[in-house]
Amino acid sequence: MDIDLSSPKYHSDGEGDQPPDDLLPHSKRAPDDVFLTHLNEVYNRYVDKDQHLISLPKGYTMYYCNLVIHGIRQSDGFRSTHIFGHPKGSYRCWKEFAVHVASIVKGDLKNCACSLCVEREPPDLLKEEEKEVKVKKEELSD
Repeated sequence: MDIDLSSPKYHSDGEGDQPPDDLLPHSKRAPDDVFLTHLNEVYNRYVDKDQHLISLPKGYTMYYCNLVIHGIRQSDGFRSTHIFGHPKGSYRCWKEFAVHVASIVKGDLKNCACSLCVEREPPDLLKEEEKEVKVKKEELSD
């Protein structure tokens, strides 16, 4: 089954973002056909179906970002892939982006379970410390 994500049928929340100014000089936009090939591979593993995405979701782009250490751009061997466009940030993990694309295909972005859509609270370190203190007090009282 072919899926045309550029169709109005599929609502994309992509905002057409690009790397931030400090990363932009060290980044190179990946061609859309390369982006689409990678996305198809990961997406089909995620949904466990043989679907063919024939276009990218609107507003999303893939960049290769080179690592910069002390102001020196490293070689292409030290680069990471970033997918830009999501209102809350960029993806560095293809599987997380595939989760988001599956929500676009289902027409259910409101219930998307990707890491950028789901609000995750940071771990409560204070409560963890309190538990450790209680355990130590109990050990001492024995």
